[in-house]
Amino acid sequence: MKRLRIAACPVATAAVVPRALRVLRRRLPGAELLLEETAAEDALRDGRADVGVWVSSGSAPDVIDSVLASGPMVVALASDHSLTRLHQLDDEALAATPRVSGVGSLAGRLALVAAGEGYDLVPALAAEIVPAGIALRPLAGAPSWELRAARPADALPSVGTLAAIEALRVAARRERRSPPATATLVAHA
Repeated sequence: MKRLRIAACPVATAAVVPRALRVLRRRLPGAELLLEETAAEDALRDGRADVGVWVSSGSAPDVIDSVLASGPMVVALASDHSLTRLHQLDDEALAATPRVSGVGSLAGRLALVAAGEGYDLVPALAAEIVPAGIALRPLAGAPSWELRAARPADALPSVGTLAAIEALRVAARRERRSPPATATLVAHA
């Protein structure tokens, strides 16, 4: 086995990829595993990656992908925001709070949320990278997110590529069983 290039979005890098790499190092001990945190869809299309993993709301063209995990988006608020006393939020409750915008990176948006500049919608999977000072709350009627693993559609997959996608699938299943590590996530029926 030679080199296996994995491209991942920041949420996937923090929440799922470390466990997947551990599995891959056991299954492919001779492989050189390279990780790039980037826009994974672009890295696949540009030929910079053999496998991509990202959070999206639907399938992408020119790739063969599979859904590893999915769920509704949750609201990220400063932990001292008055809305954190509610167990579930809705659009009406959020109407007086601005949504953080103008910043492309999730880390930047979360820093602004923690500073009390507004709220953001994030996949619950992001709970592992949510900094201190942020609370996550369910949102009624929230849009969905999907964690997807993909490979280029025009390339015959290698054993390493297939092993990487399976390792990501295993890691995502473990993530769903693990409670959020750094954020308060309250979900009530």
